[in-house]
This record gives sequence, C-alpha cells and structure tokens, in this order.
Amino acid sequence: MSVARPADAMILGGSWRVPVIEKLLDKNFVKELKLDGTFNEASFEREYESKWTGDIESAFFESSKFDKNRIINLPEYKFSNKTSKDGYYIMGVDVGRFGCTTEVCIIKVTPATSGIMLKRLVNIYSFDEEHFGMQAIKLKRLFNQYKCKIAIIDGNGLGAGLVDMLTMDTTDPDTGEILYN
Repeated sequence: MSVARPADAMILGGSWRVPVIEKLLDKNFVKELKLDGTFNEASFEREYESKWTGDIESAFFESSKFDKNRIINLPEYKFSNKTSKDGYYIMGVDVGRFGCTTEVCIIKVTPATSGIMLKRLVNIYSFDEEHFGMQAIKLKRLFNQYKCKIAIIDGNGLGAGLVDMLTMDTTDPDTGEILYN
C-alpha cells in the first residue's frame, strides 16, 4: 500500500511476519535461516524482527551517540502556531503493554514555501504497562491538547487492542469531558 498509494499508507517497520502473510516471503526461508549453522540471534532480531539490539561492529552510528542526543531542547506541551499559521501536529504511537512502554511522539509539521514540509519532534510521552482503556484516554487527551491532524498507531498484533479502545467514545475520569473516537 505504501508504494501504490503513498499518500494513504506508510511502513514504519515490521517483522518477517507481514511479508509471510502477504506471500512475499516463504515461511520456510525464515525457518531455514534459524537452522543455519551461521545463525546469529542478534542479527536476526535486527534484520527480521525490527528490534534494536545494540551496536554491531562497523556500524555507521554508535548507539551512545544517539543516546547523548535524545534530549528535546525546546519541548512543546500543547498546540502552538507561533512558527506558522499553517503548521500542524501529528502523533505517532508505538504500542506497548505487559512489561513494555507505549511511546508517543508528537511531531510538528511546518509547510515551507518550497513545498517541502519541515518536521520536528517536539515531545515524547511514555505510558508504562497501563491498561488500553487508560492509554486510550491519555492518547485522546494528547490528541486534543496538540490539536493533532492525525495519529499514526502501530495497530498490528498487540496494538489492535488499543485501536479497539480508541474507536469508542470515552468519558475523561478527571474532567467528565467526552473524548470522541
């Protein structure tokens, strides 16, 4: 879909399972990889599971350099159109549960006269092991707080439960406000 209709779909990462389901990769190929005498679990996790497993020799970047720069110097905590009247926010959500955090990235998009959009990460929120009902409330609050244009959610596998909760109108337990789907 991301190739055929790039304005409607995107790929943010994934495992070997999606190509197998779509019949782009033979499941036996993956089994043979695991049985091969040169099989390396860390390498497999990076290449076929889309998991960050640390540094490898001759890597172009060192993970410590990423860690050093993981600070947002001027975070934004709500909608602001100070930089552009046509600017907007989008939300990206990597779903976690049962020992994993849900990570929410807020990105500010500012159109430029050249037609290219400037995208800047303005804040990151983490939800630790919370029930999907509570995560849905928090996501809807953030969506409204930033007046997001769209939310992109990893709804595959585990994320399907959160998507189910997001499709229902909810009452904010703190304010009594109805949070629409």
